Amino acid sequence: METCEYLDSCPFYLGTIERKAVDIEKLKEEYCRKSPLRCARHMISVALGVEKIPEGLYPDEKMVAYELIAGSA
Repeated sequence: METCEYLDSCPFYLGTIERKAVDIEKLKEEYCRKSPLRCARHMISVALGVEKIPEGLYPDEKMVAYELIAGSA
């Protein structure tokens, strides 16, 4: 199990982005604490830089990450 290197600065993990009707703790466990490489926010930060992460992006919104990364090529 690998913990995300961005936990201390991630707006999603810190709870500073707009809440959606989802199980936040489940997402934190799945993406932040177990599999950060599968997190949409993590993917964008590695590929494009943290400044390119859309403000309200949730970890499970991988299609948004794929589109942003593909569009930057």
